[in-house]
Amino acid sequence: MLTHLFSSRTRVKLLELFLLHPEREVHVREICRITGLNINAVRRELANLEELGLLRSRWAGNARFYTVNLVFPVYHELTGILVKLGKPEEPGR
Repeated sequence: MLTHLFSSRTRVKLLELFLLHPEREVHVREICRITGLNINAVRRELANLEELGLLRSRWAGNARFYTVNLVFPVYHELTGILVKLGKPEEPGR
């Protein structure tokens, strides 16, 4: 159902990862390992979500780490939608 609401399977998986686990800070390759998604698709969606303001990133050495922006205006609403409509798998399984 979530893939009908959101246009991209990649975006849905990223939203599940970040919104349902807001304490998590992850690197692109770790995201690919957790979700099983293609690195190019992940990078493209991360850039979109960061430009939108939903994600933030920081550099540590030559690695870029992403986390959810908890003060994003509709953070709680998006999280509520995921909880109500989706039955997401636990990342890392």
